[in-house]
Formats: sequence, C-alpha cells, structure tokens
Amino acid sequence: SRDDGFSPLKGDLDHTKIRATEGVITYNSPIDDLKISYIQKMIEEAQGAKIYFVVSPIWYGMDSTQFQPIKSICAEKGIPFFDYSNDLKYVHHDEYFVDGSHMNEQGANEFTKDLVALLRKQR
Repeated sequence: SRDDGFSPLKGDLDHTKIRATEGVITYNSPIDDLKISYIQKMIEEAQGAKIYFVVSPIWYGMDSTQFQPIKSICAEKGIPFFDYSNDLKYVHHDEYFVDGSHMNEQGANEFTKDLVALLRKQR
C-alpha cells in the first residue's frame, strides 16, 4: 500500500522512552549558521510559492527560544510561523504520543486536523 511519505507510528506512549528529566526541553546549543543559510536558500528558491514554517507538538513542551532566528527570518519575509511545541492540547497528553518526541497515529491525525484548519484560515 502507498503511504505517500507518511506512515503514522502505532501504539501508546511508552514512558520508558521519556527522558528522565522533567519539564520543558531546553537547548543551549549555538545557532547553526549552516542550517540557517539552507533555510534562507530554500526560501529564495521557492520562487513565489506559499511557505509555512510549522513546529509540531512535543510531549515535553519545548523552550521555543531556539526558533528565534527562524522566526526573525519568517517575520522579515512575511512567512507564517506556527509553533505547536507547547500547545496545551498536546503537551503531556499521553494519548497522542509514542515517545517524548513522536506522535502516534491518533496524535498525528488530530494535529493534522488542527493544522489543516489553521491553514484554511490563512487563505
């Protein structure tokens, strides 16, 4: 059968795959200039196509300050940036995840519905 690039993960949250530290994930890594340059190049090569940047939900929640360079680029270029990483509908809701970072089929379907509804409003 065809999945067109998407095969949802099956199953329920396995708490053994959750990091031992509680709370929001924080990243103290420096900004990767190479990744930023690739994002800028991708935007330039889109040649008028409508682009959206989306951060999917994560079970832990996330320190979204790491996205500030991308948010700045998006703001400068008029590109919508949607951050679901801390969306209370999803954060710590076991029924939507198989581990701390990956949604299961139920979560992926629910998130897709939310994202489609949001994108329809953007037209």
